[in-house]
Amino acid sequence: MLFKCDRTFVSRGGASNGTFHAPELINPNNQSRQCLYTFLAAPGQRVLVEFRTFDLRGKPPDGAAVGELPACMHESMDIYSEMASLEAGELVNSAFGGRYCGPIPPRRRVSLHRAVALSFYTDKMYTPPTLFTGTYQFINASEFEVGTPVPNTLCSFVIEASKRKTGLLLSPTYPGIYPKDMTCNYLFSGQPGQRIRLEFRDFDLFFGGPHCPFDWVRVYDGPDNTSAVIGTYCGQQRNLVLYSSDERLLVTFYTLPRAASTQNRGFKGIFEFSESFVKLDFISKHDAEHIRGSECDQKILSKKESTGFVYHPNYPFPYIQKVVCRYFIYGMQDSQNLERVRLEFQNFSIPKGENPKPDSCPDGYLKVYLRGQEATDSYDKHDAELCGEGSAGNPPFPPPLLSDGPRLVMVFSSGELQGRGFKAKYTFETDWVEAWWVGREGARVPLGRWCGLATPGPMHSPRGATGLVIALHTDSEAVASGFKARYIFEPAKSIFGDCGGNMSGAEWGVITSPNFPQNYEQPKNGPASRVCNWFVTARPGKRLLLNFEYFAVEGHLTERGCPAAVLRLWYESPGPPLELCGEKAPGDRWQYLSSSNSIRLSFIIADKAVGATGWRAVWTEVTVPESGECEEGALDCGGACLPPAARCSGLKHCALAADTKPTHC
Repeated sequence: MLFKCDRTFVSRGGASNGTFHAPELINPNNQSRQCLYTFLAAPGQRVLVEFRTFDLRGKPPDGAAVGELPACMHESMDIYSEMASLEAGELVNSAFGGRYCGPIPPRRRVSLHRAVALSFYTDKMYTPPTLFTGTYQFINASEFEVGTPVPNTLCSFVIEASKRKTGLLLSPTYPGIYPKDMTCNYLFSGQPGQRIRLEFRDFDLFFGGPHCPFDWVRVYDGPDNTSAVIGTYCGQQRNLVLYSSDERLLVTFYTLPRAASTQNRGFKGIFEFSESFVKLDFISKHDAEHIRGSECDQKILSKKESTGFVYHPNYPFPYIQKVVCRYFIYGMQDSQNLERVRLEFQNFSIPKGENPKPDSCPDGYLKVYLRGQEATDSYDKHDAELCGEGSAGNPPFPPPLLSDGPRLVMVFSSGELQGRGFKAKYTFETDWVEAWWVGREGARVPLGRWCGLATPGPMHSPRGATGLVIALHTDSEAVASGFKARYIFEPAKSIFGDCGGNMSGAEWGVITSPNFPQNYEQPKNGPASRVCNWFVTARPGKRLLLNFEYFAVEGHLTERGCPAAVLRLWYESPGPPLELCGEKAPGDRWQYLSSSNSIRLSFIIADKAVGATGWRAVWTEVTVPESGECEEGALDCGGACLPPAARCSGLKHCALAADTKPTHC
C-alpha cells in the first residue's frame, strides 16, 4: 500500500518545539520511496533540528562515521539546511548538507535562513517509526545578527561600541554544523581609547594541519585585512582570549568550498569594548614590543649587551587590579653571541594584604623564570615569587636575578589589591667559555660554548689537529668563580681513536657505545681518556637519519654538564657539534636528520668516569624530497623518506613511528 509520507512543520510565531519520527511504510515490492520532512520557521526565527535515534539500514564508507556518498544505497537521509525559501526548485539549488545512513546520527543542524529539509529514501519492505527520531525547535534568530548587517552579504556585520559594548559572537549556524564555501567578516568598531576583548567560549573548526589550509578564523589587529594578523585558528581551541591594540578589530571566518561534508559546529564567543583594559604606553614608550592579541604581554630583544627598564602596567601610577601581564626578555644566542639577563629592581610594591603567611604571596605577585620554562609551558615551576613592600633600605628590594641562559620571563598578576608596582633594570651580559680545534693551516673548528654550571665534556683532539684554543669572555658586570681544567699531551691515536669505524655502502646500520648493553668503562693503564670516533657516509644526494633507541651517559646537560663522558654529534654543517649526556626517558624522541650526506660521532670517556649503560643508535640513509611527499613504498618519517626495505629490518629507524610489528615481511 502506497501513501503520501511528506511532513511539514511550520512555526506560528513565538517559541515552539516538537518531535518527529520515521514514517511507517509497508513496501512489499521494494519500490523506491521518498519522504520529505520540511521545517519552516516564522520571520525572525531559525530552525534547530537534532536527531535522538538513528539506525538507517546501510553501511557508511570505511573509516567514516557519517555515511557520506556513495555507500548508502538502499536507505539514506539527505539534509538541506541552507535553503533560502520553500519555493519549487529551491531544494535542488540549495547546498547539499550530506547523505547519512548507519547507526550514527547526523549532528545537529541550525538553518542558515528559515528552513530545513530532510529527504528520507528507502526501498526496504518495511520501515518502522523507530528508524529515526528527533526534535525540532524554532529559535530566535536575533542572536545571529551580532551587529549591523553589511549590505549584500550573508553573514558579515559591523559591531559598534556606540550600540552595544558587550555581546555574543556566533558562527552563522552555531551550534549546528557550519556551511561550506562561506566568508563572514565581523568588524568591531569602538571609541577612541577603547580596546576590544574577544573570548571564544567554544571553538570547533575542521583541522587540516597547523597552517589551517581549509577552514579558519583569522583575527586582524585593525579595521581590514591589510592590518597586522593576530592569529589564524582552526581545529579545537581552548581558552582562546584575544585583545585588540586599539579600538578596531576584524574577525574573518572562512570555509573552503568542497564536496565533502563538514562535521564541526563553528564557534561561540563573547566580546567587550572597554576603556578599562590596560593602556599599552607602558610598553611602547620603553623600547619593548607588545605581543599582539594579548592584553599586556611584551617582549624585549637584546640589541647586543643593551640595557633598559621594565615597568608594571599603568606606570608611573598604581597598577590596575585583576590584570596578568607577561614579560619575555630574550638575550642573543647564536654562533657569535651568548648572553644572560640580569634583573635589578629599583622600585617594588606588591601588597600582601592583612596577616599573610611567611614567604607567601596570597594576592598579587611577580613570578620570575630563569631557566627557559616558558618553552615547555612550565609556568608552575618558577624560580622566584616576589611580593611585599621593598625599599632601598629595610626591607630591601628583591635581590638581583640572573638567568641561566639567554632568556628571562616574568609573570605579573596584580590580584585584588592595588599597589605602587615595580620598576626594574634589565641588562644583557655576556660571560662564557668557548673552544676550537686548530687545524694544520690555522683553521678553527668550533667545539662549543658554555656558561652557567654546565661543565663542558672532555675534549680529545682529532688526528691532524695542531692545537686547542679556549677563550673566556667576560663583560663589565659581576663575576663568578670561573673554571679549572686539566690538559695532557698524549701520543696521537688513529682517526677512529680506541674504537669506532667508518660506515658506508649500506642503507642502515647500528652504532653502540663500547661494551653495550653492559656499562662502558673508564680508560685503564695510564691514558686520560678513551675515544671512539664513527664516520657515517650516505650516497650522494642522500641524507642520514639517526635515532637513539637508548641513551644513558653520566652527567646532566643543563644542571651539571658532561664532565666525565660525552657524545658529540656533528650532523649540521657548519657549526659546533651537539653535546649529549644524561639519560633519555623511554618516551622521549632523540632523532636527528643530517644537513648533508655524512655525520660524525665522537664518544669520549674521561678517566674520572664511573661508567653507565651507554647508548644504541640506528642510522638510516634517507631521501628528503623537495615536494615533501615520499615515493610509493617508502616510509615517511617526519619528511624523511626511509628505504622500503627498512620496513622489515626489525630496527627502530624512526622515532615518530609507532612500536607495531611490521606486516607483509
